[in-house]
Amino acid sequence: MEFLPYIYKWFEVLLRWAHVMFAILWVGNSFLFNYLDNKIEKNTESKEVDAEGILQHSGWFYRLERLKIAPEKLSKNLIIFKWQSYLTFITGILLLIIIYYANAKILMIDARVNENVTPLMSIGLSIISIIGSWLIYDLICKSKLINKK
Repeated sequence: MEFLPYIYKWFEVLLRWAHVMFAILWVGNSFLFNYLDNKIEKNTESKEVDAEGILQHSGWFYRLERLKIAPEKLSKNLIIFKWQSYLTFITGILLLIIIYYANAKILMIDARVNENVTPLMSIGLSIISIIGSWLIYDLICKSKLINKK
């Protein structure tokens, strides 16, 4: 059983790398779709198609159409770019639990500042801070502070 700490550390390292790789994929997809949205030409003639363009990659050409509304029937081969963000979030939560919450007494509490704080209190404060920050962010995004065109 003396090899368990090594397995645990390797799991941490692999989880960190997975988190970074999924985040890179997520940001890359975001850049791709922002680029496409800015480069495809508006289509004013069609009632269904909002914009059109052609993408060239590896010698192949792809016709792009941004639809105004979702089609009635979706293709069986529909590609949804959601797993990069989901896996970034999941690996981030796992890192938070495995690294910080599992070692809360060492990594989250400074006894020199306040020796009355317990690991459970620090974990609870962390979770409340994360949820509170998210709620504040959500309220700001839904407020009139954001210029909605």
